[in-house]
Amino acid sequence: MLRRLLHAVLLATLAAKGTAAAESLPAVDGPPILSVTGEIGKTNDGEAMVFDRPLFDSLPQTEIVTHTSWTDGATRFSGVTLADLLDWLEAEGELLRVTALNDYAADIPVEEVRQYPVLLASRLDGEVMSVREKGPLWVIYPIDDFPELAVGESDAKMVWQVERIDVRQGQ
Repeated sequence: MLRRLLHAVLLATLAAKGTAAAESLPAVDGPPILSVTGEIGKTNDGEAMVFDRPLFDSLPQTEIVTHTSWTDGATRFSGVTLADLLDWLEAEGELLRVTALNDYAADIPVEEVRQYPVLLASRLDGEVMSVREKGPLWVIYPIDDFPELAVGESDAKMVWQVERIDVRQGQ
């Protein structure tokens, strides 16, 4: 009797875990500009969510004007906040490993992107960013609006030519 009860509990637990699996969406049609993996609830390419420009542009767009160490004067950036991206993906991680085309990577705490409107910018002064212009995607911290972000650590997290993001638990 106890054995049957344990077996039933095990089956129920496995069934519940199966329903918590990521929702699979249709694949994108255009060239990919971003791949997100890890602790996410939506996928369209195996265990990843791959975005082409139309899919990325369909997410809520935000604009910020800020100075960076790589631009002259205050520059207008637009794109998707990392918090909105995580919400859309139904992400549950605590850390983002953001990796560029050249394999440069930075870790960004999810707590930070929930506290500040950190942008995954796709446009600079209204124009789509090419790889030559630090695109297709560039992590931008709103330094002008939050002076406490004007430290070298924020610069190190402003990854340009972003290719992929891995949503992870803890450090």
